[in-house]
Amino acid sequence: MHEGSLLTQVLVPKDTFSNIYEAIILLGHAHFIGTRVAIYMTVYKAYECIVADRELSFSAIRHALSHASTSLSRKSTVNELNRIFGSTQIDFKIYRHLKEYYVHLGRLLIATDIALLDKLVFIKDELPKSQAFPVDELDVV
Repeated sequence: MHEGSLLTQVLVPKDTFSNIYEAIILLGHAHFIGTRVAIYMTVYKAYECIVADRELSFSAIRHALSHASTSLSRKSTVNELNRIFGSTQIDFKIYRHLKEYYVHLGRLLIATDIALLDKLVFIKDELPKSQAFPVDELDVV
């Protein structure tokens, strides 16, 4: 976590802050998952751990990846998928679908990162004390 010119390692107790802990673990796992569906689902799980009022487009894509298009019954989900993809099905062989998938995955990662930072800043005084390192002394980009 950056605080001015310092990079602080943060230890998040699993039992005390289980939702934040799980979000961090899931984001770490997403880096090593191979399929597009699994990556999105894992990042979305991290997002839902820490965001209560979720963006419709992120949830709609998650539903489209998880369910048959004929079983999508929520009108808002169907409308959002039609707005994004022109269909309730996501077909990665269609360039527009692939592009929209990556645009939304990027936005989902950013939203998750922002929410995670907000949570960590909010609870930072309750976390175990960690060592801070000057950013210019680390190989951090």
